[in-house]
This record gives sequence, structure tokens and C-alpha cells, in this order.
Amino acid sequence: MPLLSARHITLGYTHQGSLTTILQDFSLDVAEGELIGLMGPSGVGKSSLLRVLAGLAKPLKGEVQLFGKTLTRPHPRLGFVFQQAVLLPWLNVRDNVALGLRLRGVDVRTRQAVAEEKLALVGLQNYASRAVYELSGGMQQRVGIARALANDPALLLMDEPMGALDAFTRE
Repeated sequence: MPLLSARHITLGYTHQGSLTTILQDFSLDVAEGELIGLMGPSGVGKSSLLRVLAGLAKPLKGEVQLFGKTLTRPHPRLGFVFQQAVLLPWLNVRDNVALGLRLRGVDVRTRQAVAEEKLALVGLQNYASRAVYELSGGMQQRVGIARALANDPALLLMDEPMGALDAFTRE
């Protein structure tokens, strides 16, 4: 059984009463340990598809299953890294990384330990107490990656996560 399965996904939007289809009858299976990339020009629906696969949006048609069950909302074992970091400015770096753990009711000591571990993984261990607005765009993006990894996702969806990173860090 695939980890993630998308069947007959159709995406589109309505503008001035007219439906524009951006993706039609898309199907995909993702197995554990598999790495898949979606490529195409701007505006073809890659980000929209990722949002549907993450349970953040609903398709016009079709179904997404995670662990064999229909996905109707975000799942705690599915991580998502957005194109922009989407950090909460009133939380420091550590607390942004630990946000998902906090929402799941994980105790403070464990949250902080996991956040510190993931910040070290992305090279930001010395910035844990900093305000996110004090960081560069690339550093903020790494905080977003650490936040997604902190929840120990079974599947990680990433929407152009390396775009804001410098060449050395991207490598």
C-alpha cells in the first residue's frame, strides 16, 4: 500500500463565473522512502497540488489518501515546507520550530529538545532565542524546514524550499 495516494485530482479556479482548469485527472502513488519531484513552469498548479496533497485544500474532483485513509485535513505525520517560511513573528525561532509539537500537546522539555536538535540539523542552533524577523530570508526558510522535521513526518512535502537559500547552503 502506498504511503500517499492521489486519485483523479482535478484543480481549478473560477474567475468572473468561468472555470479555469489548471490540473486534470492527476494520479500519483508515493511509497515509503521514495523521492518524487514535480516540475513545470509557473502557474501550472504545482503549489496548489501540494496543498491538496497536504490536506490544506480540497480538489475540485478526486481523492487523496494517506496511510490508506482519505485525507480531509492536515495530518500530524505529514510535514509541509512552504515556498516562504510562514513563521509566526511573535514566537522566537525555537518556539516556531516547536509549534506543531506544542499543538499536539507535547511537554515543554521535549519540545525544546526536539527544536534544538532540528535547529542544529539546519545549522541554526545559535539562533534559537532570536526573533524570526532578525533572520535573513534563507535562515527563515531553514527554520521552516526544521519546523517540518520536528514533527517526525512520515512524508515531507516541500514547495520550492531551496529558493531562498544561498548556493552553499542549498548544496
